[in-house]
Amino acid sequence: MSKSNRKTHGRTARVERAGVLHCARVVNEMKHVWRERPISDVGIDGDIEIVEPATETPTGRFLLVQVKARSAVDQDASGNLKFRCTAADLEYWLNVGVPVLLVIVDVEASQAWFKNVHEWFNGDIARRRSRNVVFHPTEDRFDASAADRLLGWAVAESGLYMGPAPQPETLFSNLLAVEHRSDSVFVAPTKVRRWRDANDRLREAGLPPVHDIAWRDGLLWSFRPLDRPPLIHLVEGAMDRLATDELETSHADDDQRLLVRLLGGTLKELHRSDLREDERHRYLYFRATQDLAAWRIKVGQRGGKGREVFGPRLDQETGTRPVYYRHSAVEHQFLLLEEGWFLALNPTYHYTRDGQRPSRFAADYLKGIKKLEGHEAVRSSVRFWADYFRGDVNLFAEPDQRLRFGLLANVDVDHGIDDRSWGKLPQEGPKAEPQAGSLLALHEEAS
Repeated sequence: MSKSNRKTHGRTARVERAGVLHCARVVNEMKHVWRERPISDVGIDGDIEIVEPATETPTGRFLLVQVKARSAVDQDASGNLKFRCTAADLEYWLNVGVPVLLVIVDVEASQAWFKNVHEWFNGDIARRRSRNVVFHPTEDRFDASAADRLLGWAVAESGLYMGPAPQPETLFSNLLAVEHRSDSVFVAPTKVRRWRDANDRLREAGLPPVHDIAWRDGLLWSFRPLDRPPLIHLVEGAMDRLATDELETSHADDDQRLLVRLLGGTLKELHRSDLREDERHRYLYFRATQDLAAWRIKVGQRGGKGREVFGPRLDQETGTRPVYYRHSAVEHQFLLLEEGWFLALNPTYHYTRDGQRPSRFAADYLKGIKKLEGHEAVRSSVRFWADYFRGDVNLFAEPDQRLRFGLLANVDVDHGIDDRSWGKLPQEGPKAEPQAGSLLALHEEAS
């Protein structure tokens, strides 16, 4: 068996496993009961059943546990530890009917710290915005001495633990939250130096081009494994697997740019059947239909006929001759903010003479429609693209592990928004129109 085809158990997996085992050992020392979950990657690693100390009797009262293991942990000047939750994890934990403990494990030092997620975030808007959990180095130590602290948190026999009552508010923006990006990035030696090299190799192997790759310093990178088709045709040596966190938390600009390239390429790869890229203007647009007939798409929960994403624009004299074709398009940019990754969406249009060749008058057509479209039209377009990239939920299909999107704006809409925490929106006059290049306008409406 060649080295590139061997199964591996990488460093990241070993660290994660060591963290869970450390947690199990501590719970046993507490004389409570630890049960590990058989299914991983759903936001919970196990649960703790509380045991009555005096009688050593299991109580049937539980806490859920999520373990985050690290080979080393960073501490600030005061010795506190800080961990930033993902938006997806936090939403999941706060909506579970049982209190969740977040346990941070330093596997090298064999030490751990813990926090009750519900208690930490309950009613604190600033904490929810930042998604940061701060651990005191001594008070939050997760060891046998913390056994009694768990007694009051476990779910009572009389009913479920419930969070704050939700408020029917939804905050929309053109920043689409990245709910999940691949936990791993695969890397291997390559001689590929440009897209033509990659496409020629794939063509020789009878395979179509790909978008979800990047290369740097003689190495090929992707969120897809490089030891199997089609990407195996682009590499020369053994594949390695790295934690994506290493790129995300790196202070090197090259690492950040590499990760942005991978995210952008993966977005194009996931939607290659529908979308094309205008390399000059750097936006994605819907392809033409084979017969050049109008194409409508329904996304999300909206009714009606759907949105036209491609179609002819006919001459005014006869109403039958196509003058040009309009394609829905979107300028996009991946941004790593304090709250996590977002995809900034700026809807626009692409114009062609025949569905393929760019129109010579595209700039004039675009200028004209931007004058006609108002605030509501821009917001509707942003929501369409957000729904499209998020995709339909399929309970029978495994979700793609490379890239998934959540909601517009980084706001926990299930628990409402404290209006006092937000600045006032700019007041628009009766004839005000949105700026075409604006990426950060916020809109709030009742749901």
